[in-house]
Parts: sequence; structure tokens; C-alpha cells
Amino acid sequence: MNQTEKLATILLIWNLSVTVFGQNCFVVSDDITGLENQTTILEQEACSLRDSLPNDFQNDFKVIHVGLYLHTPDMIGAKEEFKTSVIQKASTISPNYLLIIHQLFSDGHSEYDAEIKLPENWLPECYDELIINAFVNSVKAKFLALQIEYPSPYQKTQVEIEGMEYLAKRLGEFTQCCLPGSSLKSSSCSSCITAYNVLNELENLGFSPFFAGEVTNSDPDTDQNCLCTESTSATKPNDNSYNRKTTGVQDYAELTISLDNESYDFATELSDWANQGNEAIVTKNANYCDLTLFQNLQSAFNNSTQAVWVHVWENPKQDDEDIVFLKMKESHTTGNIAPSNIQTQQIQTDPPPPHEYTILHRSFAPWDRFGHLPILPNVHIARNSFWGDNRGFSLNDPDLVFPGTTARIHQRMKVKLGSGKVPLAGQSKFSSLTRGYENFKKWKAKRIIPHPYKEELDRWEYEPAEEKEDFCNPSGFENSMVENNITYTAMFFEGSDPLIVFPMVAPDIEWYLKLGLYYKSNDNTLNISGLLMGKSFPAYEAYIEDKCGNKMFLYTYAAPCESQLAVELLNPLPDYYEGFDISVKIDENGCFQSGVTTSYGGNTENTDLQSWNQTNLSKAAAKDCPSNPCQGAYPNDGSDKTDDFNCGN
Repeated sequence: MNQTEKLATILLIWNLSVTVFGQNCFVVSDDITGLENQTTILEQEACSLRDSLPNDFQNDFKVIHVGLYLHTPDMIGAKEEFKTSVIQKASTISPNYLLIIHQLFSDGHSEYDAEIKLPENWLPECYDELIINAFVNSVKAKFLALQIEYPSPYQKTQVEIEGMEYLAKRLGEFTQCCLPGSSLKSSSCSSCITAYNVLNELENLGFSPFFAGEVTNSDPDTDQNCLCTESTSATKPNDNSYNRKTTGVQDYAELTISLDNESYDFATELSDWANQGNEAIVTKNANYCDLTLFQNLQSAFNNSTQAVWVHVWENPKQDDEDIVFLKMKESHTTGNIAPSNIQTQQIQTDPPPPHEYTILHRSFAPWDRFGHLPILPNVHIARNSFWGDNRGFSLNDPDLVFPGTTARIHQRMKVKLGSGKVPLAGQSKFSSLTRGYENFKKWKAKRIIPHPYKEELDRWEYEPAEEKEDFCNPSGFENSMVENNITYTAMFFEGSDPLIVFPMVAPDIEWYLKLGLYYKSNDNTLNISGLLMGKSFPAYEAYIEDKCGNKMFLYTYAAPCESQLAVELLNPLPDYYEGFDISVKIDENGCFQSGVTTSYGGNTENTDLQSWNQTNLSKAAAKDCPSNPCQGAYPNDGSDKTDDFNCGN
């Protein structure tokens, strides 16, 4: 019997069973549930649950139980389809219901799911959609918590009893609050939406915890255990009276959070991000009581190309830490970096000898540690999330084989004068190992219990996150052509940090190197005209190697301070362009000799190969790396030395 046939059989049993076993308040399917001896007590609990509703709706409510038995692994894929069909069938039994779905697996463990259908013309009169969703999700989460508390198959009755009791308690509170047909909440309303309800909704909306700290300016009139009461109406006036729009940041929280003796005001921290045309939103728990506000903010976030939403979750327990939740939406486009020609002087060339050369260019991070969350560059815990290459400029071979020099991305190409590209043994584009904290998170949060809806016990624990390792998979191309005795080459690579994963998007490192190589017989020189284009981060180096093992720098570019990473990489278009010319004496085998002439930035210099290479080797590889090892403008001790290196200019 295939999966479809098994599903059809289960649904047939379900369709027959509800006719046979329908009761007053509790409906159970004929699927060997093991509840036959417990139907009396379950019926009593279901009737108590029904009685917690307003009188107008009690006759239109039932508790419906159905079991799904996954005896074989191939049935697991039928679960969601089965659930959809059961929900459709439940609506034909009763217009309003609590549907308890019990799934029993072949290894003996059980899982519970719950669906709730409440009168459509009741709670929406008094509460916003988000608050109702939070209530419904809290009930579903209660069943998840109960299945963990009562794991034995012999305790399944207790799961259903306590789940119904929890729902009856919450419905009773809502019944006191919301009077049918009045469109007003009762003055005796005691129902509360808590910070824990907001917590569950944050996770449903795609937020994830980023760091923990302490809010230092909480509103004393806001009760985190009862957010949306008569004093804090479910729908606030939409007059933006509590919105502080600071330098482009929509700050509805106006909270300051302290971490490691540093205080952060997110309206200030996000201002640079917002001023680049990006959406920046800050909220707190109490804002959740305003449906219009949250819906508008969700629309603003979803309609933005790049957006960040920070939610400061204030913990109801005074001794536990508050949590900063983060949701980001990033997008970047790759700029067109394909110059049509090399911008150099007109040249006369001779037919080239068939000498072969290897060209290598690469981008590397000079610092020992680097990488900060672009939206929050001043938050110390989000800095130095990744290991750098911790080096200056180098002519050493890449670490394609061990040992070797590391870089974020390497690219190699072999070329023969007069012929163009030559097949290269091994990879042409590759990366060194990336090591660090995924999505900048140096700690991880977990709850003491598996789910938040045991309010009396719920709290968070924090522990250091484990560093991860991965390799970037760069893309790009190597092309060549020969025209008028000039051998043209084009090399392009792009790639991003593999430890920045969805929902974050890592901006690409991009560099394009175009060369024209030609031979002059009267000088016996190899002449190279080049054009370099790319984003200005991080450091960059290119060299050419002859078949004798001699290497000569073509170009070195020193990165700005590590604090400028976000500004440089988030710009989708290249902002660094420079043409150059260099010539070197060669022997009859094409091997480099001593004499070198360089022309960079309009300055022409006659030198020798050793001196030219040493000039580049001696350069600082970044503005904030005058020496190695390099901690840069953001040292590992959490200090900020941007002023020491004049990083802002």
C-alpha cells in the first residue's frame, strides 16, 4: 500500500468514526486511540471548556480528537496532508472547536498538535488580530509543552485534560473581558497579553535573539505580565504620539539597553544605516498592543529592499536579562565591472615569443579578527566575529596546498604570450577557510524548558556559541584574447562570507583585473598595461610569476580601516578604479631580470625587481594595520581606536 492509499484509508476511518462516536462535547474518532475508558472524564472537561465561552456560542463548540498512527517512515510525509483534511472535516462537525491531533509513531513516542476555531464575531470586537493570534498560539504551544512534560503514551489523557483546562482558563478570562455584541471590553476585564505571548509572535514573525542585556529606562507603568489592559488599550490612537523618528529610524521603543557596561540607544546606533536609504525600525513589547502599528511596520519592512527591525523584549522577571531580537532584510546587486578597453597610451608591439606566465590576484583581511554587524558597528559583542588572515602583503603561494598564504578569495590564470589562456592544473578560483561565529552571534540563547508557555518557569540561559568553519564558493571568470600582438586577459572574482546565512545576506567581495601583455624586442621587455576595478574592501594584491619561479607584484591595495567594512561592501557598485603600467626585463626564456619600470597614478619610476617587490611588501595592508599582528580599529578588548588611525577620513 503506497502513501496515498494509506492516507485514503486513514481518512476513510476518520470519516466513518465521527458518525459513530459523536458525543455532546467531546468527539473521538474510531482509530484505536486508547481513550475508550477515559471518555467520561474527557467529556466532562470538554463541557467545562464549552461552558467557559459566552452563552451565545456554547452550543456551537466541541472538542474533537483524532489520532494519526505513523507505523512506517513513509507515512510521515502524509502528516500535513492528513492535518489539512481533518481540519476541513472538523468544520463540518462543529462551527467552532478545539481540534486535538494525536500522532503516534512506531517507536512509541507521541506528538500533539492543536487547532482552534473560535466565533468570528466575538473576540475581534474587542481585540486586534495580533493579540488573538498570540492567544491561539499560546494554546497550541501549551500542548507542545505538555507532550514533553508527559512523554509516556499512558499519560496522553493528562495532556488532553490539562490542555483543555488551560484553554478554559484563557477563554474564561476573555469572556469576562469581551461582551458579545457590545464592541467594548468589560470594565472587569482581567485577561492579559504577556511578554511571553509577544515572544512567541516574534519567533513566528522571523525574529531571532541577538544579544542579552538590561533595559535601563523601562516604563514603570507598563506591566510585562499584562501588556494590553484597560489602561493600555488594545488599539491605541494612531497619532504617532509615541513614535520618535530620529535620523530616519522609526523608534517606537525609546529604550536604552546596557551590555558590558556600555549603553546602546538603537535610534542612534541605526542612524547610519537608515541614512543610506534603508528602513530601520525599533519596537518594544507594549507596541504589540497596536494592530495598526504592527501591520504598518510589517508592510514597511516587507516593501523595503534593505531593512532592519530591532525588538527590545523586556523580561517580566526582574532578575533575568532582557533580549534584543533582530530581523534583517538585505539585498545587493552586483555592479557591471566590465571595462571595454585598457586606458593606457598607444603602444607599438613586436610578435611575442611563446613565454608562459601565471597571474594571481586575491583579496585578504589583514586583521587577526574582523567583521562587525553593519547595522550596529558600535555594539562590541557584534565585532570581530571572524578570523582574519592576519598578514601583510605577500608573494607566497596560496594555501591551495598546505602550507600557504591565506586569503578570503584567490584566483589564478596561466597565459601564453600570443596564444592567450593556457589550461591550469587545479582550481582557478578558491577560498581559504573561513572561521568564526555564524551571523555574528558569539553566544546562543536557550530556554530552561523547551517552550516558553510555562510562564511560571520560563527563563533564558546564555552560553558561548561555538565557532564554525566553512569555505566560500567564489564565482567569476578568466578570459583572454590576442589582438595586434597584445595578449589581453580578464580576471574577475566575487564571493561572500559563508558564515553569514539566511535571513542575513552577506555582501560580495568583488575585484576585476584586466591586463594587456606585450613584448618589445628592442628593449627585451615584457610590458603590462593594467586596469583594476573593485569594491574598496578588504586588501588586494596581484602578482605575475615566470616559469623560473620569479614573482613580481602587479598591484597592491591597502584596505581602509575595518570599521569601514559596511560602507564599502554594502555599496553594490565598484568604487575603486586605477590604471597602471609596468615593464620588466626578461631573458630568452621569458624569466624576469632586474630592471623594472613602473607607472602608477602618473608617477613613473625606474627601479629593480627586488626593490619594487620590497616596496610593496613593506606597505601597511590596511589603514589601521601599521604592523603585524594587527588588531585594527576594533581591538579584541572591545575598545574603539578609529580616531587613532583617522578612520573616518
